[in-house]
Amino acid sequence: MSALRVVAICAVVVGVLAAAAILLLRDDGEPAAARERLVSAPAAAGPSVLVDAQGTTLEEFTGDCAASRHPYLCERVRAELLASDARLLTGRGLTIRTAIDPRTQAAAQQGIDRYVGRDDAHVAVQAMVVPATGEIRALATSHGGAQRFMQGNTAMVYPLAAALESGLRYSDGFPYSAAYRAQQYSAFKNCKGESVADPAHSVVNDQKGGGGFTTLESGTWAGENTFFLRLTERVGLCESVTMARRLGLARADGGPLMEFETFALGVNEVDPARSGRTP
Repeated sequence: MSALRVVAICAVVVGVLAAAAILLLRDDGEPAAARERLVSAPAAAGPSVLVDAQGTTLEEFTGDCAASRHPYLCERVRAELLASDARLLTGRGLTIRTAIDPRTQAAAQQGIDRYVGRDDAHVAVQAMVVPATGEIRALATSHGGAQRFMQGNTAMVYPLAAALESGLRYSDGFPYSAAYRAQQYSAFKNCKGESVADPAHSVVNDQKGGGGFTTLESGTWAGENTFFLRLTERVGLCESVTMARRLGLARADGGPLMEFETFALGVNEVDPARSGRTP
């Protein structure tokens, strides 16, 4: 059986897990449906395996990622094969080739393990990617398993990009406070035109203090919650969400992005791979 080649794709986003997407290829390099490959290939007796960029076997692939040494990569491979043809999960003889570089992967994992414990409340992640192709070279985490995490403050880039597109400059600014509370429900509207602000609750910064007059540049450098809520209110929630979609951001579960007042604070569990690869 000719090898089924799989290239894993991911993007680097600080503090958030950069999940991998999988692109199935024919041996000649052209995209092919997994069903076509499964039907046309003869049966093989050996187990399916995940291999790195050098062709070295990482581990056997059974479709059960609970005991995998590469759980996040395993889960993404499993999800893609399941979406293509469920029979691939129980089939045998697949060689699933990833772009993982073993030396880079080992260095990334060692770097995380040196500073963050496996049982720590905080989570550390590191992904290394080839910008032109989106291929993963390394994907390391401090926690085992393949649980999903919210995007966190890396979502702040989307209202910032929307603000710059609207004509604001880095030197432009506005006042903001140490606590933010929407004045009315219509302060934030989703892309259906529905009012989704929450005047009943206040949002504060991770650290005490903050507030005053600041520019886009200094506000971005500080990365304070209340500044980005004020910025999202100014440029528009829908405009911020639309910018994220244009840049390729998608939820990890395949559902639509949640359009809440706190969108810029990273309330969505996302797959940022395509966003990181968008020119």
